[in-house]
Amino acid sequence: MFKKSRFYFVIAAVCIVLFVLNLIVGKIEVTYRIDTIVHLEGVPEFILLLVSVIFFVISTLLKEQSETNKTQQNLKGG
Repeated sequence: MFKKSRFYFVIAAVCIVLFVLNLIVGKIEVTYRIDTIVHLEGVPEFILLLVSVIFFVISTLLKEQSETNKTQQNLKGG
């Protein structure tokens, strides 16, 4: 269960990095008055942030479940 948690955390981290890079590209566009085709605006930007938050929450819940199961096994065994 812990490995699944790590997998979802990596996906969340990648999405957050993409979101931050998108913010940087947007700032560069505004500062230098250039137009790039790689910048997400509006709904796609929000969906990227939403996906990163969803995967982060899934990761956290799986890790917490794994720790709870581990604690319960320790209580039963000893």
